[in-house]
Amino acid sequence: MIPLEQCATILNKGKKKYDNEKVKIIRQYLYLLAELQIENEKIALTKKQDYECKCNNIL
Repeated sequence: MIPLEQCATILNKGKKKYDNEKVKIIRQYLYLLAELQIENEKIALTKKQDYECKCNNIL
């Protein structure tokens, strides 16, 4: 995980400032989004491999 201090530094570069609790919530949300993206990519890769396997069996 990215350290909380680094997250706060990145998030607080703009005009809007976030306290530590908000930074924790935002960081957790971004990690959840990243996990979803990874899972979606795994599913897509599995489907692609299944499709390619089926195509190879036809030939």
